Amino acid sequence: MALNSTTPSPLAGSPSLQWIDEMTRNAKTEQQNALAQILAQNADTKYLKGFNLNGAMDKETFRSKVPLVTYDDIQPLIRRVADGDTSPILCADPISLFIVRLVDYTSFVDMTTNPDHYVIYWELQAKYKSANSPSDDGVLEQCCLLMEESFNCLYRSLRASDKMIGPLEIRVVKNGTFEKLYDYAISQGASISQYKVPRSVNSRTPMFDLLESRVVSKHFSPSLPHFSADERL
Repeated sequence: MALNSTTPSPLAGSPSLQWIDEMTRNAKTEQQNALAQILAQNADTKYLKGFNLNGAMDKETFRSKVPLVTYDDIQPLIRRVADGDTSPILCADPISLFIVRLVDYTSFVDMTTNPDHYVIYWELQAKYKSANSPSDDGVLEQCCLLMEESFNCLYRSLRASDKMIGPLEIRVVKNGTFEKLYDYAISQGASISQYKVPRSVNSRTPMFDLLESRVVSKHFSPSLPHFSADERL
């Protein structure tokens, strides 16, 4: 059936369209309100304090005192945030896990728990070097769960259905940990050109002891990974 001007839209009268209509009809007012809210929430940040707004939240004062800036202008502030400074620099709420990358990883099976569970050692690093990269419990817990979801059906069956494997754990280690693993391996006769990070370690080795001595936080999968009995077929 062809649509014509008399055909009612399935979105007619929907809350979403009403909200869009309201926002577009009052765009100027909404923008001014949004600016006032941002300035009120972040008035005590280092960035805004530098412009001496003195609590002003109106558009005219903001435009006259806060110039257009480039990335280079605020790069020193971004660097501080990336290095883990949680003070109010650019916004009132602390920013964590800012441009973080995985440097390297390894693992082992922890048989001291009931049931046994897998442990993954992660070294994380912000875009700008820092002594200890920032971390967020909730984010890293979700990383644990996402990894479990990506494992094969045998793992997920033993974990979710048979309860023979405990929650996967991520242990974040200090920056430079995997360099120390490399140095240790070379000191024990490993080839400089052929050395590769072992993807699993034995709990009765100096490498394991080194990793454990540099753990800064531990995070567990918050729930069971998805598993269907049909996957066993």
